[in-house]
Amino acid sequence: MLKNLLLLLVSAAVSSVAHAASFDFAAVADGDASYGAAAGEYGASSITFTSDGISVTAQGESDIDDDGNQFAYLDSTWTHSGGGGEGGLGVCADLSVDQCTPSSDDNVTIGETLLLTFDQEVIITGITFRDGAHNPVFGEGAVFGLVVDGDTKVDQDLTFNYTQSWQGTSFEFSNSNDSDTDPYRFYMSALTVTAVPVPPAVWLFASGLLGLVAVARRRL
Repeated sequence: MLKNLLLLLVSAAVSSVAHAASFDFAAVADGDASYGAAAGEYGASSITFTSDGISVTAQGESDIDDDGNQFAYLDSTWTHSGGGGEGGLGVCADLSVDQCTPSSDDNVTIGETLLLTFDQEVIITGITFRDGAHNPVFGEGAVFGLVVDGDTKVDQDLTFNYTQSWQGTSFEFSNSNDSDTDPYRFYMSALTVTAVPVPPAVWLFASGLLGLVAVARRRL
């Protein structure tokens, strides 16, 4: 029994060794089915993506929608005379079949929140955003609100070079701007995370059990 317990602990520790995972939401919207989610442009009450042993579920929330049903939305690449480019994850207040109604409400607008829930604790190591017109450049002072595992952070700069180390399992990205025009709306195009490794104490405990197993065997 002791041996089986040791094997279980070692197995859990090995499976939790820190590793990185990348999620390209814009690629999924453009047809990439390698993340376990249905590929293409569509909305759903939740969409789950898996990369390198880490899964994340995206959901939409809204403070201004009256029916209580919001949706995560994958918007594909779009080009126009003013620029454009790849899309990514946004939020829809209403869907017709699996498309946003109206079609312009497929990004994160004022009062909307993109909720990402991971199946294990992670550290976010990189984020790529696009504005409401799919451009990589945002309006002056454009920000997003952030709540990590229920802990509200100060508003973050949408044009930032990533320097944070947000750790948790639940991340809420909301639009907290004063303007609801395209330069202040956003999609999340891509995300990279690192799994939080098992604490050293677990390895010490496992090593101690291994020693007990060795002693027990010598006495047999």
